[in-house]
Amino acid sequence: MSTTMIYLSVSNADAIRAGTSAGLLPVEVPPTLTQDQREILAQQPERDGPVGRRITITPLVTELRLGLAAAIPAYLDRLAAESAAKHVRELAEASAAVAKCEAVMLDPARRREVLAANPPEYRLPCPTNIAVRWWEQNKHRYAAERDALLAQLAEEKRLAEAAREERNAAPVAALMAWADEHQSPTLAEMRRLEVGDVLAVAEGEFIAAHTPDGYSREAWDRSNSASPRCRPTLQEMAELRRILAVCEASGGILSDARLLRHTVTSDDDDGDEHYVAVDLLIVTPTGRKTRVARVIDADGDPGSNA
Repeated sequence: MSTTMIYLSVSNADAIRAGTSAGLLPVEVPPTLTQDQREILAQQPERDGPVGRRITITPLVTELRLGLAAAIPAYLDRLAAESAAKHVRELAEASAAVAKCEAVMLDPARRREVLAANPPEYRLPCPTNIAVRWWEQNKHRYAAERDALLAQLAEEKRLAEAAREERNAAPVAALMAWADEHQSPTLAEMRRLEVGDVLAVAEGEFIAAHTPDGYSREAWDRSNSASPRCRPTLQEMAELRRILAVCEASGGILSDARLLRHTVTSDDDDGDEHYVAVDLLIVTPTGRKTRVARVIDADGDPGSNA
C-alpha cells in the first residue's frame, strides 16, 4: 500500500514551545483518518514539498505535543468543529437579517422607500448577498404594489416638471409682453429671425428702460467698497427721499434704495478716491438683479464720515 507523505510547516516559535524541530517536518498521512478528515486535509493550503505535499498548519503547539501523527487528526477535528460553529453563526446571522427584511416590509413608510428604489434590494437593512437573495425569493409578493408605486412616482415627477416649466415660462412671458411694447428695433428683429440671446437682450433693455435718470451701472461698479453715510447733507437726503418715492411707485421693479459713501482704492500717491452716491436695485420679471447708482458728492468729504 502506497504511503502519502506530507510536510508540516512549523515556525521557530511553535518549535520552541513544543520542543520539536522547526521547518518542514515530514509525516505520513495516518491511515486511520476518516473520510471527512481526509477531505479537510485535502483542502488545506499547500505547495510542493521535497517528497510530497507541504501543508501549513499553525499554530501547532498543542498538537505537536501529541506527536506529529496525532497532530494531524487533532488539528483536522478542530477545523471541522470551527467550520461547524461558523456555519451555525452564519445561519443565525442570515436568519436575523431575513427577519430585518421582513420587519422593514411590514412598515408602510419603509416599504415604500424600498419599493421606490432601483434596485430595491440595496435599500434593505442587511448584507448585500442576503438582501439580493431575499428580494429574488420575495419580489413576486410586491410586484403589483411596486409597479403601481413607480407609475405614481413617474406621474408626480411629470406634473412637477410641468409645473416648474410653467413657473419658468411665466416670467419670460411677462418680459416678452413688456418687450412687445417697448423693445428696440434690434430686439424686434432678433425675435423675428429667432437669432441671438433674445432673453439677455430683453433683460438689458428692461433694465435700461427702468434706470432712473442720472443713475448708471458704472457709478456702482467703480466702487471697491462702501459704507453707510454717517453725516448726510440735505442734498443727499433730498435725492434719497426722491428715489424712495420712485421705488414705491415702481411696483417692485425698483427697491432697496440706499445712501452710501464709496471708496475707490488707488496705488498711487494721490490716495484713495471717495464719493457719495444713492444706489438702488432693479429686478427684471425673470429675476435678474442689477444695482445702479447716482453720484451726489464726487469728493465724498472723507472727514464727514468719521
